[in-house]
Amino acid sequence: MNMPAESSPFAFPKLDGSNYTSWKEDMKVVLMDRGCWSFIIEDKPCPEQATEKEKFEYDWRKQRCYTIIYQGIERKFLPLIRYTTDGKEAWNILKTNFEPTSKARLAVLIDEFFELKFNPVEETIGIFCKRVDEKKTQIEEFNHLEVEKQLVNEAGRIQLKQKDLNLDYTEDAYTVGSFRLQETSKKSSERSGAVLDPSRNPGQYRKIHYPKGMGPSCEFCSRKGHDASKCYKKQNKEKKQAFASETSFCGTNQASGVSTDCNLFLIDTAATSHFCYERDWFKNFKELKTTKALLADKKSTCEVEGIGDIDFIVQDFKGNVKITLKDVLYTPNMRRNLISGARMDIAGLKIIWSNNVMRICHSNNEYFFSAFRRDMFYIVSGYPLLDSVMYTSVDLNLIHKRLCHVNIPLIKDMCKNKSVKGLEKVNIKIDNESCIACNVGKATRTSLKKNYAYKRVTKSVLDKVHMDLWGPAPVNSLGGSKYFLSIIDDFSRKIDVFTLKSKSEVFSIFKEYLSRVQRELGRKLKSVRTDNGLEFCHKDFETFLRNLGIKIERTSFYTPELSGIAERFNRSSMEAVRTMLQDSGLQPRFWAEALHAYVHTKNRCSHKLTEGKTPMEIWSGHKPSIRHCRTFGSLAYVYVPTVNRNKLQPKAKIGILVGYAVNRRGYRRNKLAFDPNQFNFKPTKTNTRFEEKSECHNETSSDSVDEASFVNDIFQHEIYMTEIPKTFKETQISPDKEKWDKAMSEEIKLMQNRKVWDLVEPKSNMKILGCRWVYNIKHDEKNNVKKYKSRLVAQGFKQRPGVDFTDVFAPLVNFDIIKFLFVLLVCILGWNHCQIDVKGAYLYGNLDIPIYMQQPEGFAVKGCEHYVCRLHINEILFGLGFHQNELYNDLYTKSNCILLVYVDDIVVFSKSQSDLENSILNIKIKLEITELGPVRYLLGVNFERIGNSVYLHQNTYINKLKTRFKNLPRRRITLPLKVGCILPDRVKENEIIETELMRQIPYKTLIGCSSFIANRSRPDIAFAVNTMSQFCNGYTYHHWTIVVDILNYVFNTMYYKINLSDTRNTRLTMYSDSSWGCKLNDRHSTSGYIMLFGNVPITWKSQKQKCIALSSMEAEFIALTESVKCIIWYSKILKELNLIDFRMPELYCDSQSAIHFSKNNIENSKTKHIEVKYKFVRKLLYDKEFELNYINSKENLADFLTKPLVKEKFLSVIKVIFQKYSVTDGAECWNSNELVQSLNESISLVNFHDVAEVTALV
Repeated sequence: MNMPAESSPFAFPKLDGSNYTSWKEDMKVVLMDRGCWSFIIEDKPCPEQATEKEKFEYDWRKQRCYTIIYQGIERKFLPLIRYTTDGKEAWNILKTNFEPTSKARLAVLIDEFFELKFNPVEETIGIFCKRVDEKKTQIEEFNHLEVEKQLVNEAGRIQLKQKDLNLDYTEDAYTVGSFRLQETSKKSSERSGAVLDPSRNPGQYRKIHYPKGMGPSCEFCSRKGHDASKCYKKQNKEKKQAFASETSFCGTNQASGVSTDCNLFLIDTAATSHFCYERDWFKNFKELKTTKALLADKKSTCEVEGIGDIDFIVQDFKGNVKITLKDVLYTPNMRRNLISGARMDIAGLKIIWSNNVMRICHSNNEYFFSAFRRDMFYIVSGYPLLDSVMYTSVDLNLIHKRLCHVNIPLIKDMCKNKSVKGLEKVNIKIDNESCIACNVGKATRTSLKKNYAYKRVTKSVLDKVHMDLWGPAPVNSLGGSKYFLSIIDDFSRKIDVFTLKSKSEVFSIFKEYLSRVQRELGRKLKSVRTDNGLEFCHKDFETFLRNLGIKIERTSFYTPELSGIAERFNRSSMEAVRTMLQDSGLQPRFWAEALHAYVHTKNRCSHKLTEGKTPMEIWSGHKPSIRHCRTFGSLAYVYVPTVNRNKLQPKAKIGILVGYAVNRRGYRRNKLAFDPNQFNFKPTKTNTRFEEKSECHNETSSDSVDEASFVNDIFQHEIYMTEIPKTFKETQISPDKEKWDKAMSEEIKLMQNRKVWDLVEPKSNMKILGCRWVYNIKHDEKNNVKKYKSRLVAQGFKQRPGVDFTDVFAPLVNFDIIKFLFVLLVCILGWNHCQIDVKGAYLYGNLDIPIYMQQPEGFAVKGCEHYVCRLHINEILFGLGFHQNELYNDLYTKSNCILLVYVDDIVVFSKSQSDLENSILNIKIKLEITELGPVRYLLGVNFERIGNSVYLHQNTYINKLKTRFKNLPRRRITLPLKVGCILPDRVKENEIIETELMRQIPYKTLIGCSSFIANRSRPDIAFAVNTMSQFCNGYTYHHWTIVVDILNYVFNTMYYKINLSDTRNTRLTMYSDSSWGCKLNDRHSTSGYIMLFGNVPITWKSQKQKCIALSSMEAEFIALTESVKCIIWYSKILKELNLIDFRMPELYCDSQSAIHFSKNNIENSKTKHIEVKYKFVRKLLYDKEFELNYINSKENLADFLTKPLVKEKFLSVIKVIFQKYSVTDGAECWNSNELVQSLNESISLVNFHDVAEVTALV
């Protein structure tokens, strides 16, 4: 028999154990009505200064709080609160005993929350929103981590209809992020296998049984009659996964179940320090020298690149908590951020474990925050306090540049006086106050003794203004201006400048200025001070001032110092303009923009006569801010409105900061996205011989040399540097002057010994060539300096083709031949080899006409400085044009000896050691040589022997590039060119900003370096380099970033090596492929081929086809022709050497139509236009010079040379080409699988060095 419910003194039933949720809300209203709710939400004692009456009322309300709760619960639950008389404690006891906290209850609440629907017939929108808010409040009472887990588990069962629920409202109401999760799960099947049964307890469901073969289809097992949420196969799988997760302990992503979310910290009680791999989180960061941290397995280490502090906001269930981690180690290679438990113990914190929760408390047991266990890890989730990182300790030099290079002591005074807003975080405690750009742009002679000092006598703004006209400028500005007019207020020192095209505009400009400032300030101008320039002294100007009652003051003739304020501004402004243009690298035509930017910042800097205030504050009465100021010439991205672009065009354009808006706040363009990780583009000093132009004159002015040295010092963005001088004068100021002098003396001595020239008096009819020194430093395979070399080069560009010479020729053997013969002779036949360096390689030829040349710079014979050198008929210098038959071939063979010649480098192969020594001895009789031993480093390529195998790579050259381009931005790149990468068109001539930026960067230099690597040892980047090289005459910033990524890819994979000893057979195999019409701008196709000798890649090429193919068959046939030309050449070499049994070469193509067209001499309307030169393939096939076979496209090795591939397919090709990967010391070799795995675990590259924050635009 059911007992009757107890009567309640309130308008709602008493707490009976099943109605706690509704009872809690009703009781809350009653307590608020009686003035007792404040005792529940906070424990606030009665003030000590309260009166007796106030103390009595306080105690009465506190007791009443308890009695109201006591009266609101049934009698059977009174023992729970009988031993307390405090209302808050009674409330918490009831909450602990009756508040539902089970996972089943949470699942029901989440289901009910997302199934809420608005019924406009039965309720208003306000009532519906109230129901949503109630459900949200009930869910928030649970642990937020449990809520997130339940949301993920229940994602497949939640039904969310956009028309039934206002997402904008619920997203604000429920901030856990569940609606974003549900919005991505709209395609989940509707939950039709179970319905909520209101007659049962919450969380219980009634199954619906369907006839066999009927009902909804399961997405997991595809069977009908149930959905995925009730699939027993899926539940069994999840149980197995859960069991494996609980019983295993692993620190990898695959096993742990802990995501690599960067906003997480793991608490590790075994760690001795805090670790973090996010560089942007640090404040007070200090870089460390190469340091390694020992990991748990005692063998693994992790590089530590810096140390600093991190402010982190912990998202605790009691609210956000700020913690500061001290001395955190920056470890970019670690995949977890760790908080050291030992460090927390040292800091005085206590760690308490209980029920999957780690509670961190202070030493007085006061609660701090908690970490929750996820699998086998304790997780601290939150986010870094980046504001403190971003605005802590701002560099004084950065502010110096943003304020257009005003003097640093003035900035320090402004920081101390708080003259403007935005200097609160500037670090003024620096020792070096010198700016090299300022030293160059503002250099002056020593000043004379001062005998005049200006004293300000004005007492208010517009009492007096100083005016002066500057110009004409040597270069017109972008707007065509030649002059600028400066107007300076004497009292506030506020400056206004106006650029003019002619002096006649001065009067009209002054009238506009006068009407504007008088209306702005409500005051009248009293006096004007000018010099005696005609622009100020004409009749109209004087009449205008007299009619307004303005006093005219003029200086004496030829005494500009009497107008010192205006004259001093002209000097200061021009010094600033020169400095800003020098520092930014912009052309002189931007002088007007630099001037306006300088005045904008100058008006916001204090003056020594304004008592700590800025001119803008005195003028307007408001303290200005400089937070919007950015470095002149820095980079920004300008947002393009949707009305000005289509859906496929870029959303931003590149711009440069050249000023600030005059008629509105902010920059000249709005909606800017600044990139602080990019550097400014300024002129670079090119030091590579590939871009160097021959000089028409030997002498270079000292001013240009000094300027070049200054530029090399001041430009922060200098993205590569070298120790090799370009001119003779640079060697004389080089730290290695003695070594360069010795190298040049050896070259001159060699010339004298060979009697290269005689000194003769010049005649009027003589054509005299110039000469210059060329310098280089030779390194060994370990990148150690081996020799300083100097060459005297004749400037042969003055010779006339066809008259003075017929051809330009040099003994340069194809490097692919060197690889080919190295595999054949050394790796297969086991021959000996030796490398020889020839001194004066070009001094062994004959000339048939006399040639005259100037004496070498620095080595002119005393007393005969005006004489010239007459070259002898049996000697030749570098740089001369000559007939081809005057030099020798590149490859020599004699019985058991083969020689390869590359200018002054000779490689000798011999079957026996005695034959090798005899060959070298015979060479020494004719030439002066240096014997270098077996080939280890030749022409920028390493030949490394590890065990019985020989590997080819370019580690030494790549390490040079890493030093040379050390300041390039570094990124983790796993593919040289991504699939779907859309390249923009070439830059247009009218794009001023783009050309200004792009002309400063060494795009062609990077292409040249990358091409050198691609052609000799890295076929994996051949297609990417070939594609980007097509933009050398019109590249954009996007092209530049792709080329930088290619170089980063090479740096990340610099230990890829080709195994030259992997010769399982001696057959030539060629793979050919093409990509038809892949160039979207001109629809040219791309050809690619790679040839293997055995399993060793010998030669490869990726090339844009010269003609436009009309079909894929035609493109494949053209590529096939190029492949045949290559393989036939190598087969002829094998036949002529006759050292091994010759086997017919094989050529594989993945186009059956191209193969059919090659084998059949049939012409039709679709093929008759193909040029004859491509059809010689048929003749070679008929003569059986090679075999032509079909291969599936998936197995074609040349596929990666014609198009970018997805990562998996690209790595499968890498496994074939780079069959082994060797560590640095050569002690261990990894197989190809380990090589592919290492690609994803490559070393972390440091970010680009800190520079000024680059921003804005034109």
